[in-house]
Order: sequence, then structure tokens, then C-alpha cells
Amino acid sequence: MYSILKNRYFTVLIASVLLSINFLQAQTNVSSNITTNTTWTLINSPYIVKSNILVNSGITLNIEPGVVVKFDDNVGIVVNGKIIGDGTPTNSIIFTSSNITPNAGDWAQLDSQQVLRHLFGMAVKII
Repeated sequence: MYSILKNRYFTVLIASVLLSINFLQAQTNVSSNITTNTTWTLINSPYIVKSNILVNSGITLNIEPGVVVKFDDNVGIVVNGKIIGDGTPTNSIIFTSSNITPNAGDWAQLDSQQVLRHLFGMAVKII
């Protein structure tokens, strides 16, 4: 009887650990336009952009240092408002593909005229 309870306790303990690891790996799916001022936080990173999105005119998307933004195939962001980020050399903001093995051309683009104007000087990696 004692060994059965001990085995059940061990099984519950392992299941709890596995579930908590899953909860610690935050992920935020993004599939709609950004229509209000928004901050993408490190705690909710990575952000997975699932469909083309627009940052509306007059709206600011703030991106915290260390945030990873992943794009599904052929998906991008058009910026009519602003993207503001403050990455550092040791805590960069990373834009990359959501594929397991990212390749150049997997995702569409960041609207270059607007985005480069707002990201200039940030520590940003585009993979």
C-alpha cells in the first residue's frame, strides 16, 4: 500500500513540474491590427505574428528589450504609426521566422520606410 501511494505521489509531482514548465514558457499570438497604444513585454515573449498586421496611424507599439518577435510564413507588419524599442547589445530585440529552422525570406517584411525610421539606433537583430 505504501509503495502505491509513493508511486502516485511521484507521478503527481512529475506531472506538476511538467505543467509548470509549460506555463513558464510564455507565448503571445498576434493576429489582429494594433489599434491602441501597446507594449510587447519580455514576460510575454515571444510574440508570434500569425497574420499580416497593421500598426494604425497615431498608434505606438513599444517593444521591451529582449523581446523576440516571430513571424509565420509570408507574414509581416505594416507601420502607419510608430514602433519604439530600446534594445541593448546584450538584450536585443529579435525579429525572426517562427519556423524551427529560420531562413531568409520565410516571413514577409516590416514596412521599411516607417520601421527603419523608428528602430534606428536600437539593438535589433533581424534573422
